[in-house]
Amino acid sequence: MEECECEEVKCPPAGAPAWVMTFADLMSLLMCFFVLLLSFSEIEASKFKQIAGSMEKAFGVQREVRANESPKGISIIAQEFSPGKPEPTTINEVKQTTTLESPNLEIMKDKEKEGSTEDKGKKDKLDEIADAAQRAADSEATAAEINEAIAEAIVKAKQKRLSDQYAKLLNQRLETEVADGLIAVESHDESIIIRIKEKGSFASGDATLKDEFYTTMERITEEIAHTPGRVTISGHTDNIPISTFRFRSNWELSSSRAVSVLQYMVSSGLLDPANLEVNGFADTQPLVPNDSAANRAINRRIEIKITPAIKQIFGG
Repeated sequence: MEECECEEVKCPPAGAPAWVMTFADLMSLLMCFFVLLLSFSEIEASKFKQIAGSMEKAFGVQREVRANESPKGISIIAQEFSPGKPEPTTINEVKQTTTLESPNLEIMKDKEKEGSTEDKGKKDKLDEIADAAQRAADSEATAAEINEAIAEAIVKAKQKRLSDQYAKLLNQRLETEVADGLIAVESHDESIIIRIKEKGSFASGDATLKDEFYTTMERITEEIAHTPGRVTISGHTDNIPISTFRFRSNWELSSSRAVSVLQYMVSSGLLDPANLEVNGFADTQPLVPNDSAANRAINRRIEIKITPAIKQIFGG
């Protein structure tokens, strides 16, 4: 019998290939590395939401996400970063370049305008004080006189600011009467002026308050009672002469109307008569030229001038 010659087949060695160990070690090291990165990092939920909102907007999701500040992350690789595309810089700090939307720009412009108005008011007050000191110095005044001039300018600046505040407050409290055109409130220098128009208050050529105007006078008196200071009531007429059995001229008419307002205020018991004063100016102080019926109606008025007692308010 012939023996069959068969080729000897070599079997591979048992177990995994040798490179598997190196691969496994490398994977273990990478996993440990990323686990350490995750453990060292800090994630704030609010910042993450802001980043997510920015990404949504970048990919076309039309939803407004307001961010007060750029989100930051802390890790062992980068201490400061921003999600936007950074510009080349020579320093180690990376900042995001952002642009403001038009509504925010309008708000900022309004705030700047308000701030500039306040700054202008402060600058005007400082200029007044400086001018007073300069005038005293130019007149070769003594140090005491210069200090007195500066103190007087400071008091006037405080009183002007106080008058502006009270005028705004009175406009708010007497809003209905102002809207109806019965009165007008404004600040002038260091005083407040409540201007009572002839409309609804007096009949033509008469100095008696109309009954329907008593409610308005009551509100005016109550507001004046809350403002400590000197109250001056002045009557004004137009330039058309008057000569009746009761009033020989516009001087008597303007004075009588002012006295009628004074008597109503005194009868309320809310004001001290010692702080009240009455003037009649006839047609000597018109607001507008007496060249038309409308202008003459504007000039026929009663003005209540309130000079706040700054010493009582500021404790001077």
